[in-house]
Amino acid sequence: MANSCILDIGVNKGDFIFPLAARLPLMPILGIEPIPELFDLLETRRAELQLAHVQLSRVAIDDAPRRARFNVARHADLGVSSLLDFDAASLQQNEYWQGRSDLYFDEAIEVDVVRLDTLIGAAGFDHISFIKIDAQGVDLKVLASLGKYLDVLDAGMLEVSTTRNSVLYHDEPLLREVLDFLDQHGFEPYAIKSNDPACAEVNVYFNRKGLDWQSMEQRLQLRGIALYDGRHYWHVPSATPQLPPEALGAIAHNEVARARHFNAENAATWARVVHWKGEAARLAGEKQAL
Repeated sequence: MANSCILDIGVNKGDFIFPLAARLPLMPILGIEPIPELFDLLETRRAELQLAHVQLSRVAIDDAPRRARFNVARHADLGVSSLLDFDAASLQQNEYWQGRSDLYFDEAIEVDVVRLDTLIGAAGFDHISFIKIDAQGVDLKVLASLGKYLDVLDAGMLEVSTTRNSVLYHDEPLLREVLDFLDQHGFEPYAIKSNDPACAEVNVYFNRKGLDWQSMEQRLQLRGIALYDGRHYWHVPSATPQLPPEALGAIAHNEVARARHFNAENAATWARVVHWKGEAARLAGEKQAL
C-alpha cells in the first residue's frame, strides 16, 4: 500500500523492529527510542544490517508535546524506564511487584516529547499497517497521539495493567480504559496475553473492526517474532512456571497416579453398592416368600 508504514514505539534493543525489517525489506518502519545509549546502539545496528527502510527517532511519545524528565533504569535491559514515576503503594503491596528486584530508576534525563501525528505527518505517511507500543505506562496516550491517523491504522499491540492493584506506574490507565478507547475508535481486540505469571500486565492485540487479523499477520509476517508472539502462561498456579521440567514431570506423574487411585476407589465403591443392592433384593424376595 502506497505511503504505508509500521511503527515501533519503545524499540529498546530492537527485538521487534530488526527481525520485522529483515522480513519486510520494502516496508518503511519508524522506530522511537528516547534513551541515548539505546538509540546509538540501534543506529549502529541499523547501519550494519543495511536497513535503509528503517527510520529511528530519539524522542519520547505522549499526547502533549513538551520537554520532559524521563526516568532511566540503566540496570537489566532498561526496560522499565518511563516518563512516569513508579506507583510506590503498588510496589509495596502487590505480591508480584514485591518479588521484582529491578523496579528502581538510576537517573532522570531530559527528552523531547512529541505527538505521533506530528511525526507521521512530517514523514508523509498516509497509512499505518501496524503499531507496536511498549511505552511503560503511557501506551494509551501514545496511541491517542495518532490523532487523525487513528482512522488509517489497521492493527497494533500495546501493554497495559489489568487492575488498580497491579499498576506499575503512577496514574497509568487500566485494561478497561484501553478496551473502551479501542471500541470507541473502531477497533476490537483479537488477543489478550498475560505479560507475567501474575497477570499484572497484559499485551492487548487489536485490529480495526471487520479487518481479517489473521491475513494481516500473514501479510506482515509477524508470527515467529518472539516479542509479537508473546508468552503463554495459561493461568496455572504462579509457582508452577518456575519449576524445573523434572519437577513438572513428577507433578504430572503424581496427578495421573491420584486419578487412577480415585478411579479404582470409585470402582470398588460402586461394586459394593451393586453387591448390597443385590443382597437387599435377595432378602426382600425371601421375606416375600415367607
